[in-house]
Order: sequence, then structure tokens, then C-alpha cells
Amino acid sequence: MDQQGLDAGLGLARTAGKTRLYGRLLQKFVALEGNAIGQVRVALDADDAVTAERVAHTLKSTAGSIGATPLQAAAAQLERALHEQAPRIVINPLLDACSALLDPLVAALTRWLDTTEGSAGQAAVPASRQSRATRSAGLRTCGWDFVILWVPEGERIGWPG
Repeated sequence: MDQQGLDAGLGLARTAGKTRLYGRLLQKFVALEGNAIGQVRVALDADDAVTAERVAHTLKSTAGSIGATPLQAAAAQLERALHEQAPRIVINPLLDACSALLDPLVAALTRWLDTTEGSAGQAAVPASRQSRATRSAGLRTCGWDFVILWVPEGERIGWPG
């Protein structure tokens, strides 16, 4: 498992190795799911169980798509409780558990996206996933355990580490 509960290798595999697509998914995840738990709370406060469940379902699905497996599992528990119309005393700890996973992930991805802004498709390969040849090539490291590399096609690839 990579930093902040994100298995970027799994997420990249789910995009068939398409690094630009995975980068866009990470951007969309931050933009659209960053406040998902707040949205669930607002929906519940408004007695809108349908919206609350839909938001939890979307969070579960998108977390799985990017490789945030622990968040996906927590969101699945939340979605199930919402579907079963569990009382708030049951739902509130599930919301807190999701927030405890979502908030640091979004913060880390935001920092990472800020460092890669202006580099379309850029991502970073965690040192643990590099080949010995890649590690010995003198690649530049930056921030949050990243290694930026150039692939033969000239496209920068990678993911948060």
C-alpha cells in the first residue's frame, strides 16, 4: 500500500496503464470527491437519504477506481448503512472513518497535483517500484517520495508514492 492509502499501481492498472488518464482521474477525484463526506452529512441533515446513499456510492466507486482500497471499503460500509437506513448513531462513526481516510488522501493528492501542475500527464514512480537501472539513472526526486522520469516516447509518467 502506498502513501495515504493509495495504491497507485493498482489505480494505474485499472486505467490499463494510461498515465494521463490516471492523472486526470486523480484530479477529478480531488475536485469531485474531496467534500463527499460533507455532502453526505448535508444530505442527511436535510433528510435526503437518496442523495446521501448516492454520494457514498460514488465515493466508493471512484476510490476503487484510483486504487484507494481502504477508502473504498469504508465507503462501502457507509453506503450499506445508508441503504439499510441505519440510525445516525451508527452512521456518524462510519462518516468519521471515511473522513479519516479521505481527508489526508485529498490533501496529499492536492500537494502532489500542485507540484505537477503544468506537466500534463506527469506523475511519479515510487522508488520501491523502480528497476535497479532506473534508480541508478540519476533521476530527479521531488516532494512526497516522487521520482520523475522520462520514458522513451518523451512522456513523463508515474504516480504518487
